[in-house]
Amino acid sequence: IRPLSVNDFINSLLEIGLLCFNDSRQLKQRGRKTRFVDINPEFAYFVGLHIGDTEINALCCDLKGKILNQTVVSTSSVRCQEDLLQKISDAHELVSNSPAVERNRIKGIGIAVPGSVDREFTTGLYYSHFPWWRNVDRKSVV
Repeated sequence: IRPLSVNDFINSLLEIGLLCFNDSRQLKQRGRKTRFVDINPEFAYFVGLHIGDTEINALCCDLKGKILNQTVVSTSSVRCQEDLLQKISDAHELVSNSPAVERNRIKGIGIAVPGSVDREFTTGLYYSHFPWWRNVDRKSVV
């Protein structure tokens, strides 16, 4: 890659806001000042949900992994798939609706469940804590 190509690529990432200048880093040098770039942590947020046997742990973090909001939702009253899907939705809403989180910046969601999925990772075949959780399409969860 030519240096000019790298410069153009960095400039395009600065332009869309994925990168930002980090002027807190300084080098003692002569000549033109070196400017460091860093990932803009506020460019995008992500939601993570861990579905356990008694609770759902949920969090929202920025691009650098800083937790902006987190919550725990009990699953002790869950008796069927619809109940669990509602609890998942509740957990997502709780971490997404916070003054620290701009919802339009949420770019992804990850869901961890102890169980098995099909080869294409599109269907939850089995979930060890809930015997009625069989062949659930992941799109219905998200």
